[in-house]
Amino acid sequence: FNLNIQTFIYAKVDGNYLEIFYNDSSDHEKKLKRLTLKEFLDQLKSYPFIFKTHRSYVVNLNAIESVSGNAQGYALYLKDYL
Repeated sequence: FNLNIQTFIYAKVDGNYLEIFYNDSSDHEKKLKRLTLKEFLDQLKSYPFIFKTHRSYVVNLNAIESVSGNAQGYALYLKDYL
């Protein structure tokens, strides 16, 4: 599948699937792909701003607006995303 890396926000594991969230014009879209997180990361290894933040999440570091939390856990707030 094709993914515009500039519009990619984050991806999360959902069972045997990967939910990929991205901005499409002024709306947020989601693609559901039968793909492992490791396979997804292998395809995006040439992009240093794509980062695995958790065993189930990958985020585009350019999409982060702010971070809050402490050693017990962090919360990421993404630009233009609720």
